[in-house]
Amino acid sequence: AAFLKEERQRLIRAVLGPAPKDPSDRSSPLVQLMDDRFGKYVANSLVEYSRGPEEMKILYSRISSAPGKKASIASLLEMLERQLQQAQYQQMAQQQVLQFQPLRAKQGSAK
Repeated sequence: AAFLKEERQRLIRAVLGPAPKDPSDRSSPLVQLMDDRFGKYVANSLVEYSRGPEEMKILYSRISSAPGKKASIASLLEMLERQLQQAQYQQMAQQQVLQFQPLRAKQGSAK
């Protein structure tokens, strides 16, 4: 929902925490979630409900540089890649629709 956009972004910032200076730093909230057997579900939900390419790219960069189990990181990255592709397809489809709308308007007024 659009009215929750700001709250969702705050939640993502809180989970990501500050950018780690050391790539092997395990103190970030995201890394701690990914290491926890129940926290993995929270990390999955964070990825699943992320919106917009910028948000997804930030998540992708932070998850890909996170130390931890390769399998859990790989599954989160695959999910983000699928979402990025879907977002790109939707954006392309919207652009195509917008390109054809002026043509339809001209055709309708010519009748």
